[in-house]
Amino acid sequence: MDGSLIGLPERLRIWRTAGVRFFFKPCPAPDQHRSEPECVSFSAPEHLPDPWPRYWEKISKTPRFVFTYYELGKDLAGFGDSARSKLWKDLLFALKWPQGTVSFWPFTAYINNTLEIQMEYFSYGLNLLSPERIFYFGNADESDYQTVLQSFQEFSIEPVTLNSTSNIILNIHHAKRRVFDALQSYY
Repeated sequence: MDGSLIGLPERLRIWRTAGVRFFFKPCPAPDQHRSEPECVSFSAPEHLPDPWPRYWEKISKTPRFVFTYYELGKDLAGFGDSARSKLWKDLLFALKWPQGTVSFWPFTAYINNTLEIQMEYFSYGLNLLSPERIFYFGNADESDYQTVLQSFQEFSIEPVTLNSTSNIILNIHHAKRRVFDALQSYY
């Protein structure tokens, strides 16, 4: 097996096998000034404040879809809920999507034991990830729901709003099945 295929998402392997080595122009040297669009770098954006570079290191960099929910910043910080973790593992297993199809990118940061909405860093990550679709797991009865939805209006991709993780875990009104069916219709 070609070592260059290791860690490459399945949907890109065919291109690599066919001989394609780059999809973007190589990055210019630091001293060159160009008016062309910047190239894409998948390394951690070091200029972002903590914890965003750590979040970046944990995600798939070439997703088709981005999943986000209020508690995700806490989950990526290492203080996740085991029921949420099981929910995502079970859901992704049931969907049978190729590895790397989904990236979990938060709009909250877990700082000093508090979740803070930080849409500017969420937006920055989305621009680098360039997903086809954003799935927001939240409900109108949650305190920050309207704030988050208003913040999403700036994106060129309108997010798909699905049940909150807590409702899915509790399976309120058959939430798991409805979420599964909705997600399956987008692939």
